[in-house]
Amino acid sequence: MSERAPYGTWKSPITAERITGSSTSTDDVIVDAITSVIYHLEGRPAEKGRCVLIESETGREIVGKDVNVRTGVHEYGSASAIVHDGIAYYSDIIDNRVYKVSVKEGSQAEPITPENKAFRYACFNNHPVDPRLLVSILEDHSNDTPSTVINTLVIIDTKANIRKK
Repeated sequence: MSERAPYGTWKSPITAERITGSSTSTDDVIVDAITSVIYHLEGRPAEKGRCVLIESETGREIVGKDVNVRTGVHEYGSASAIVHDGIAYYSDIIDNRVYKVSVKEGSQAEPITPENKAFRYACFNNHPVDPRLLVSILEDHSNDTPSTVINTLVIIDTKANIRKK
C-alpha cells in the first residue's frame, strides 16, 4: 500500500550507501620505473572515501588499514604516491606526513617527514642521480588563509632518521 507524504519528504529506498556500497574508483596509476610493477590508488566510498595503494596485478594492499593515501595539496589532492625500486612513498591525509614502505607483504611504514599538520606533500618524484632523494611539492598552511599559503619545491632525504614524538 502506498503512503502519501508532502513533496520532498518521502522516504526513498535508494540511499547513498546502497549506490556506492561496493564501488571503487581508480584514481592514479603508478609504475615503478625500476621493477616495471604497476600499482594504482583505489578510492573506496564504503570506507569513508579512503584511498588505498594497490599492486594492480595481485590486488594486494600495500598500506595498512588505518592509512588514507591522499593529500589536500591545492585542495583537490592527487599525486599522493610513487613507487621506486620496490619502495612506496605516500602522503597520508590523516596526519599529512610522507611515509615510506617496502612493497613486500608485511612491511611496516615509517615516516620520512616530521610531524606538522600545516605541511602537505604531493607530486613525488625520485631524484635522477640519487634515488634516496624525493622531490615533492610542499604546501605550507602555517598561516592558513588562501593568500598566505606557500607552495615550495622541496627535496626529502628518505634515509633521514625522523623521530616519532
